[in-house]
This record gives sequence, structure tokens and C-alpha cells, in this order.
Amino acid sequence: MKTFSILLAMMFLAFSIEAQTVEKTKRDKEKKSTTTLVRKSRDNSSSTKEVKTPTSSTSNGSRSTVLSNKATTERNTKISSGSPATRNSEPRNSKSVSPQTRTDNSTRTNGNDGNRTGSTHRVNTASSNNSDRNNGNVRVGDQQNQKAQSGRGQVYAPKTSERDADSRKIYKTHKPNRVFRTAPSIQYTYQTLDYRRVHNPYTIPNVIDIYWNVNMYRNYRLWYPDFNLWYYPYGYRIHTVSAYDSYNYIGEVARIYGQVAEVWYSGESNEYYLYIGAPYPYQDFTIILNAWDAKRFSRYPERYFTNRYLTVTGLISMFENKPEMLIRQRSQISMY
Repeated sequence: MKTFSILLAMMFLAFSIEAQTVEKTKRDKEKKSTTTLVRKSRDNSSSTKEVKTPTSSTSNGSRSTVLSNKATTERNTKISSGSPATRNSEPRNSKSVSPQTRTDNSTRTNGNDGNRTGSTHRVNTASSNNSDRNNGNVRVGDQQNQKAQSGRGQVYAPKTSERDADSRKIYKTHKPNRVFRTAPSIQYTYQTLDYRRVHNPYTIPNVIDIYWNVNMYRNYRLWYPDFNLWYYPYGYRIHTVSAYDSYNYIGEVARIYGQVAEVWYSGESNEYYLYIGAPYPYQDFTIILNAWDAKRFSRYPERYFTNRYLTVTGLISMFENKPEMLIRQRSQISMY
């Protein structure tokens, strides 16, 4: 039995060795076939190249292409060698600056200097606004910016002639739906204006200066379209005066302060009339306010405004020989 098993093992080993040798031979054959194919493909490609070159050289167009290629190669060699011809023909790669470019640079520096002087001129004009705010004259800096800063595309030209000044002093309130109030019968001892200015002065509010600018000009043209006698230069300081002196500012934009003595509501025009200093018809100044804006302060404007101190900023007009102001926006009124 042992001998039989040994024989079987020997036969199995011999069979396995034969199978491995057969596989190796197959692998070697496959490798040889692939190498031969690669060599054949390389030989074919080289043969095609060798065949194409003489045919291309025989044609006239191919000769021109070959010559152009030679010219390009020669040019590239010249550029790499750094010949003077190539340097002059290509200024991008050159470091030397031509006299024309130098003159251009000089003109650019001069232009920059001109811009600098212009900026200093602007600073000087801005600083001069502080010292010359209340003058009616228009400066050069304002004239240059009038067209760019004016509203509705028109040039802003302040009117400073004597004729315009006379028409401003008699400017009346432009109000088509004007309500004429009958004077009520009240017991009031009227005192002169000079007496009340001395014995009953209004408390002066703590206010911030307002200066005439482009936005104010545009807004006031919309609020008071019938008035075209604006004479303020840009940077003009709006005056703050009491209601006693408001008669001297008819036809001008000013900030008036005082105490409300009486409030009257007009149902026909839906407006509130605030009388400063004294009740109607002895008031020093009248404020005409829309009911919608008045009720934004309080639901009961009569109670809210009576005996209160306030300031109003706007165009002062005249009606029945008394100064008054039409309020077009809530921001024109401030309480203090």
C-alpha cells in the first residue's frame, strides 16, 4: 500500500510540472507576439513619415511653408541672441525709454500737479465759506458747481438784484384754498411789540446751525413752487430769530422760535393754525400746518401745541400784514 501511494504522489507531481511548463510556453509566445506587433507598428509609422516628407517637398506650397519655417527659426535665433535690430523692432522687451515716452511722462506729472493745485483751491474755497457765509455774492467755486448741483437740470443763479430784494419784502402767501377767519370777540389787552420784546421775551432754544445746500434748494423748490427769488449761495447760514423779529425776514428762509398762544382748526381746508405770541388777530407769527402732519405729533393737536415752545424752519410769507409760514413737512417743526 505504501508503495502504491508513493507512486501516485510521484505521478501527480510529474503531471503538475508538465502543466506549469505548458503555461510558461504559452506566456512566452504571447509576449513575443505583442513585441513583434509593436515593432511592426513603429516601422510602419517611420516608413509613412519618410514617404510623406519627399512628397511635401515636391509641391510649391510646401516649399513656401518650409521657407517660412526657416525664417521663423532664424528670427527666433536672432531674438535669443539679442541683436540690435530685434531690440528696436520690439520695444516691449526693451528697457530703454524713448524721448517721446519721456515727454508723455512729463506731461502726466504736470497734469497731476494741476489736479493737486485744483484740490488745494477747493479746500481754500471750502474754508472761505466759513468766513463768508452770510454774503449774498456767489463765488467762483459755486459757479463751477451750479449746473451739477442745481435741481431739475437748471443752473442755480441766486438773485441778488435790488428789484428781486424789493419783491421779496412784499411776498404774499400763495394759497388758493385760503380760509378767512373772522376775529373772535375776546378780552385781551394788547401791548406793543417793543414792550413785549422786553418784558415777555421768548426762551432761546439750543439749535444746530443750518446751511443752505443742494438738497435744501431742491426741497424748497418743491415745497414752494410759486417762489423763484432764491438768492442764497451754497454755504449760507440760515438765521434763527424770534417771532418778534420775523416781520423783517419776509421772503426769506429762516428758523423762527416762540410760544404758541392759540391753536385753531379749519374744517374747510383741514389745517391747523398755530398763533405765536398772542391769540388771533394779535399774533406775532402764524404757522399753517396740515392736519395729517399735526396729528403725527398727537391725536389732539389743540392740547399738544398750546403754550408749547417750538421752532419752525421754512419760507416766511405775509398775509394781512402779518408774517406766517406754510409747513410742508413734519421735519420743519421741532419742539423744545
